Amino acid sequence: MADIISQIIDFFSGPIKSTCPTTACIPTSTFIIIVSAFLLSLMTSSANRFLVNYKMVMNSRRDFSAWNQALRKARKDGDEKQVDKLMKRQSAVVKMQTRANLEQMKTTVITFIPLLLVYRVILDAFPLSTAVAYSPTFITPLWNPTVHPEPNGYGKQIVETITKVAKSKENKAQTARR
Repeated sequence: MADIISQIIDFFSGPIKSTCPTTACIPTSTFIIIVSAFLLSLMTSSANRFLVNYKMVMNSRRDFSAWNQALRKARKDGDEKQVDKLMKRQSAVVKMQTRANLEQMKTTVITFIPLLLVYRVILDAFPLSTAVAYSPTFITPLWNPTVHPEPNGYGKQIVETITKVAKSKENKAQTARR
């Protein structure tokens, strides 16, 4: 089974690897990831649009809201007879609400496997150690600066600044405890 999955991943990640053979082909890798995210979003939205019966979902939410509001009003007014009458409907209302929630969960079941597959293909094509975009704030590749320090030293400066701030907060907290 794992061999079949790896063959599927290799089938889809092969064209990406041939388009972007080096580890840092930043404009291409950025566009590939943005297009992948757009296609996943389009797939999920389309599945929601065609598979979920939103009229039923909205009607059940409206009915649940009306029942809940009536129950709160009856409890606030102290009308035990009305509370008992509404509580007899509770199982039907909860069942209706559960059915509406399951209606919305249909798309999750259908889209979850393709989401994982696309994530795995992207991860295979661009490993975690590969830069795929530039940060708009530092103009350096986005990667873990502690693992892969870049030559211009921004990553090292960032790590040092974060460490100083953390130590400063820790010292302040210890001073406040004394």
